[in-house]
Amino acid sequence: MIIHPSLLFYWTSGLLVKPLHHFNISRYNYLMSAPMPIAHISFRPISGPFSAAAQTVSTVSEYSDIEVVISYAGPPLTLVYLYVGGALVAGPFELRANMPSLIWNVDDYVGVLRWELRQQATTIAAAELEVQPRKLSSADVVFIKEQRIPTLLAQLAARNAIRLRYDDDSNRFYHFYSLDYSVERLLHFSVHLLDPATGAASLSERIYNRLAYRSEAEQLHAIGNIRGAVRWAATATRWANRPADVGLAHECRREIKDYATALNLMLVALHRSLAQQLRTLAHQLAQRDPGTPLIATMQTNAHRHDAWLQRRLLTPLAALPPRAISLQDAARELSATSNPAYRDLLRLWHDFHTRYVSLDPAAHLSGLQPMHKIYELWCVCEVAAALGLREATSDFGRGAIFTGAYLGQPTTLYYDQPVKSGWLSRHRSPGMRPDIVLQLGGKRLLLDVKYRVKNEDALTEDLYKMLGYMNDLRINVGSIIYPGDVEREPYRDESSGQLVYSLPLRPQRRDPQPMNAALRGWLNEMIAAA
Repeated sequence: MIIHPSLLFYWTSGLLVKPLHHFNISRYNYLMSAPMPIAHISFRPISGPFSAAAQTVSTVSEYSDIEVVISYAGPPLTLVYLYVGGALVAGPFELRANMPSLIWNVDDYVGVLRWELRQQATTIAAAELEVQPRKLSSADVVFIKEQRIPTLLAQLAARNAIRLRYDDDSNRFYHFYSLDYSVERLLHFSVHLLDPATGAASLSERIYNRLAYRSEAEQLHAIGNIRGAVRWAATATRWANRPADVGLAHECRREIKDYATALNLMLVALHRSLAQQLRTLAHQLAQRDPGTPLIATMQTNAHRHDAWLQRRLLTPLAALPPRAISLQDAARELSATSNPAYRDLLRLWHDFHTRYVSLDPAAHLSGLQPMHKIYELWCVCEVAAALGLREATSDFGRGAIFTGAYLGQPTTLYYDQPVKSGWLSRHRSPGMRPDIVLQLGGKRLLLDVKYRVKNEDALTEDLYKMLGYMNDLRINVGSIIYPGDVEREPYRDESSGQLVYSLPLRPQRRDPQPMNAALRGWLNEMIAAA
């Protein structure tokens, strides 16, 4: 029986065993006061190019079926879970000896998949399985995920974490994020707050030197004596009729400065958030690349943010219990303050909370990442960057919008946006979500990214499907982008006159510029044809 990953949540039976590529884990269970029984996870390919091997393996190709076996000797354990790539795929179930094996399709989850068998929070067994791509090389995949996409995201001024759908008709999501790009974005905000710019003092210094406050008046009442002769005015003499030595009550008003304004609380919260995030990402970076000098830079900046929270006027604010910061109150205070640095602070606060995603230490294990979605994200970023666009929404990956101007025309790129136009899109559930709809002036183009292709060429049925979408959306020119080497002649439908291009797109690791120029040339040709 072949079980797709999306159905593994309903798998509650056990697994079988045989030694393979595995990690042995033997831990002391303090609840049982006895050594934890040892379990092994191993893999045997039953389809694909690696299936000829009789022994167990640690490497398979994408779209292969594998047999997952677990060898276990010991008393039955309850509340056991199976995780793959940080995603829960089975459990809870009872782990026991001589369990049946599990047949699992690796789909296109390219990379190293870490399998873990856990009893609640205790890891019983772990193993790693490498899935090699068929459509691209392993070096291409690493280049796309770790270098090219982060570079493109920086050009597009996009967020550092992206929520992507597993499939068009699926409500399951996973987060794609690049540690390098997250570090770059975080240091951008930290440096903007801490370091001098264009010869002026840092933003924090400019705010602190003219720190705004609310003034509250306090009524003071004191009784004292006046010694010596008192010269009363005539009216006062008649009113007082008192001896020369008299006790008088003195009243005055004293101004109290309250620095707990919305803008100042925003400054304190931003310092605290940046310090925490810098330490979190520095720890993750140290696990992956302990020799990089960025770790020392991030730790230094975290200490500098902490030092600001120890400043005399900010220390009481940092000691206050956390509270929600009202942007309306901050905007009101901004209109009343004479310090222009607060305007930069409000802008930085907004950008930080819309363009940066706070990541927990296990954010990179948020789920399995299908390669067809990674390839689709890369293609979308390449197209947007080739047109010189910038991200205009803060929910990248769930209907992102890129805007700008190209060829002198206002240009908008819609990514994964739900659309309803003709009969097909209105009656399809949960609706049609084209990969890319490009609008330039009064022209519209439809681009669909296909990773699952055979023989490195766009399939004929994909062309017909594209024509159906174009007819429904009333678009005359479209294109299929695929990871191939063969560029077909544009297909023209004689009855409707619609034109469908096939664009082979592969990463160029040495120099992406020729590919970028070729992509821009294809887009120009399509725009002219539209």
